[in-house]
Amino acid sequence: MTRYINFAKRYKKIVALFSMVFIVLGISLGFSTIAKDTAVKSDNWSIENPTIKLFGTPPAGEKITERKDQDLPHLRTMFSKTFENEDGTYSQESFFTPINYQDENDSWQPIDSKIVRSDDPTFDYMNETNIFKTYFTTDPFGNKQNVKYQIGDAWMTFRTLSEVSLRPSIEEGLSLISNTSSTDSQLVIQDLKFADLKKEFTKKRTRKLLGLWERYAPKTQELGHIPSNQKNTLRYGKILEISQGETIDIDYSIKPLNLLEEIILNTPQNIGSFSQEVLLNNSYAKKEGESIGFYNKKTDEKIWTLPKPVMYEYFERWNEDIKNPSRFENFGLHYEMECKNTDIEIQECNNLIISKVIDEEGKTWLADQ
Repeated sequence: MTRYINFAKRYKKIVALFSMVFIVLGISLGFSTIAKDTAVKSDNWSIENPTIKLFGTPPAGEKITERKDQDLPHLRTMFSKTFENEDGTYSQESFFTPINYQDENDSWQPIDSKIVRSDDPTFDYMNETNIFKTYFTTDPFGNKQNVKYQIGDAWMTFRTLSEVSLRPSIEEGLSLISNTSSTDSQLVIQDLKFADLKKEFTKKRTRKLLGLWERYAPKTQELGHIPSNQKNTLRYGKILEISQGETIDIDYSIKPLNLLEEIILNTPQNIGSFSQEVLLNNSYAKKEGESIGFYNKKTDEKIWTLPKPVMYEYFERWNEDIKNPSRFENFGLHYEMECKNTDIEIQECNNLIISKVIDEEGKTWLADQ
């Protein structure tokens, strides 16, 4: 069946390929209801009854979830906040996902996913008001890894793009690397290494001053920036332009439980895989079925995971089968992982190459307009 896409909004599919989920919590929080007396537990915390618990009567005409007065900081937990009522009783509000994180003084503070300017001179932007910490540089092809993800004393840094593989069938429209020894001829590119990606990214942001001198002078929107309507997202716009009009954006969105990477294709594109170089500190990786788990080297505790990758359409449209709007997910892709030094075992490796490889099923789905 041919799928309908609203071309007024243009073709736009997002490939969510590098979603890092904080999993020390030990359970999946994707449920919508829970029995009244069910206990939710892990080695680190427990909620005996994860619903709103009333220890008193809230002010007349006011629901607990709508209270605007300050909760009591010393009674906060990762999943709850507590209020003192006018009659001296208390009301506790509990949630299925974390609402508070512990700061450097082990005090519970409200989670805030907003990305702000970094006070770490190595990075330009950061978010530290969460269960995990995230840092970004504005230039994805600078002299250092441009993203850092940290939980406690373990972290990983990685490049948004280290290599892109194009399908062998591409024979035209590629302008990423020109044969400088010839006049107007262009090479058919199969694999774009980091140097190739950086060269093209820099070339498109290099301008002539007074029509004479060339200078790398990118505009704000041509580097990593925060969209005006998404304070929890950092966007690398047009990080890759395969040909005129065939561009790729990459978004990083911070949420209470994960850092989500979304690779946005604005047109059907013949991509075979995306690869990223990952540097690990006090952590190691392990392939686990269709996901990748990361463990603390000192404790062997699993601290985060890359879940199974998925592709989906950017705009929702009506799905006749389920009688609801849908983004029409597709799982036609998988992870491949190797150590940059092939002589070292994966679990001993601190420098990984992680690739998201699009299978034939996924390529067909991407090409289906």
